[in-house]
Amino acid sequence: MAKRKASSAKGRSAPAKRRTRSTTRPAAGSARAKIALGRRHAIIGAIVLVVVLRAFVFEGYRIAAESMEDSLLQGDIVLVEKLSFGNDWIPDASAPTPGDVVVFRRPEGGGVMVKRCVAVAGQRLQITNKILYVDGERALDPSRSKYLDAAVHAPDAGTRDQFGPYVVPAGHIFVLGDNRDASLDSRFFGPVAEPMLIGRAIAVLWPAARVGASRWTRLGDHVD
Repeated sequence: MAKRKASSAKGRSAPAKRRTRSTTRPAAGSARAKIALGRRHAIIGAIVLVVVLRAFVFEGYRIAAESMEDSLLQGDIVLVEKLSFGNDWIPDASAPTPGDVVVFRRPEGGGVMVKRCVAVAGQRLQITNKILYVDGERALDPSRSKYLDAAVHAPDAGTRDQFGPYVVPAGHIFVLGDNRDASLDSRFFGPVAEPMLIGRAIAVLWPAARVGASRWTRLGDHVD
């Protein structure tokens, strides 16, 4: 009888051991749930950071035309810093200066354009036989700018080669493309209002392919 009781007692103790082991499962599951939740929070945080950076700090823009060659090529993607000129939520940190390559909303027809600021509010400019003068002094051409057409148009043939004299109005800048004979710019649509500015181009984020040259030599090039 004693043996049977002992055996019975052992039989009753087995379920208790199973219950003890099972109590660890919720703890392990809770740890996994916390890890999964942490990963989700990290992913959400990364997405929010990217959205904020893109909205307020940096963004890439593709050069859609040849008007900035050879400084920037058609097809290049440039990194644009957006804090300097501010927006509806962030005040301006600085003003554009002559020489800056700026990205702005197109004054007519919509879309985005990339050009070089050559004069700011209050400056007097004139283009005579393709040569740019600002405040009475000849402005230096950008190092990689170019003129493709040897012909010089007369004043009655349009504003490409002869323009002004003209004083840039308050709150505006005057922009030109570096490819001076093949650029739609302030000579044709007038000055750009500062609220239309998006940012300043600072580097080549992804260079366009070019026949006879490696694109990788221009990767990360500073925009000057």
